[in-house]
Amino acid sequence: MNRPVDWKAFEYKFSTDPRPAFEGLAYILFCYEFKQTYGIFRYYNQPYIETQPANTADGHKVGFQAKYYDAGTQMSSKEQDLKDAIKGAKNKYAGIDRIIFYINKEFSASSAKDKDKPEYQLHIEKYGADLGIEIQWRGQSHIEKMLAEEELKYVKNMYFNAKDGIDRFHENLINHKNSILKHIHSTIQYNEKEVKISQDYQKLTDFQESDTQVMIIHGAAGAGKSATVKDFLEAEKNQKEKITLMFSASDLDVKEENLFLYDGNYGLQDLFGLYKNEEHRLCIIDSAEKYCTAKYPEVFGDILQQFLDHGWKILITIRSFYKDSFCNTFLKNATYSEQEIPKLKKETLTQINNQYPFVLPADPKVQDLLCNLFYY
Repeated sequence: MNRPVDWKAFEYKFSTDPRPAFEGLAYILFCYEFKQTYGIFRYYNQPYIETQPANTADGHKVGFQAKYYDAGTQMSSKEQDLKDAIKGAKNKYAGIDRIIFYINKEFSASSAKDKDKPEYQLHIEKYGADLGIEIQWRGQSHIEKMLAEEELKYVKNMYFNAKDGIDRFHENLINHKNSILKHIHSTIQYNEKEVKISQDYQKLTDFQESDTQVMIIHGAAGAGKSATVKDFLEAEKNQKEKITLMFSASDLDVKEENLFLYDGNYGLQDLFGLYKNEEHRLCIIDSAEKYCTAKYPEVFGDILQQFLDHGWKILITIRSFYKDSFCNTFLKNATYSEQEIPKLKKETLTQINNQYPFVLPADPKVQDLLCNLFYY
């Protein structure tokens, strides 16, 4: 992940339409530099600058514009274009006093012995100063320095890795979670209707907001543990600031840590780096009772501990029979909360039968089987 910024990789990766990609990069860097945690409002076809101006901590009102030029473009030919942007911003945005230009090309140094800046750069800066606007530049060297920051390594990989980048790594992790959830059902289809057993996931909501790092969801086989977690995630899905990953216990049963994930270019440490600035990080391990048949339980435990050490919350579903053994083996030094998902009562089954008039077998043993919520 520490590879240098490769501008040729950027050109290759975004060869069909590099300008919007560079504008997106500039927006991220601008928000990072001026601590715009929640982004900046912009209008469709925002004129002269990319977004509404931002107010800085030192009292300035600053806007920015991203300029992506192809290899054959001479910067000197863009002097009037940049001046027009300055004049338009001055007239459009009251109080703006600074404009930053993000540019993918380097200026040619002045040939004069007593000057570093070329004449056209000096002309642009003076034009801005005459209008009361300070002009700043963010060229390749500035962008490379910002992308060397730990917090922006994922951005560097997103824009400057010509192979499947960190964005694909993130996508693979989310797709794996969705694949597991797809095979978890919390409803049963009956005569074109959905029969649903409502489970209480308030404790899961409370867990998300608490200081407790681990929560155990336990119950008998088929009680609805995974379905409860799925319903909880469905209720939370609009809260985009929360990062949730999900694995089955068998995913953690690997010979070596670097075999845990699904991307040849990235590993567990890259995962932690990718999400380190996210305030809410939740890792779900489903069907954790499978640890007892794991071939490599020490690696299983090490991966779990690393998530804890990096500040992730851990949500575990497990059959009650295995819960105490699991906690004694892997959670000796961790505080955790619990929620038991009870087996469906026959009284509830009778109530459902009244609502959905299916034939309820009279045999108590068959009714016991129906109370076991293996959804189909």
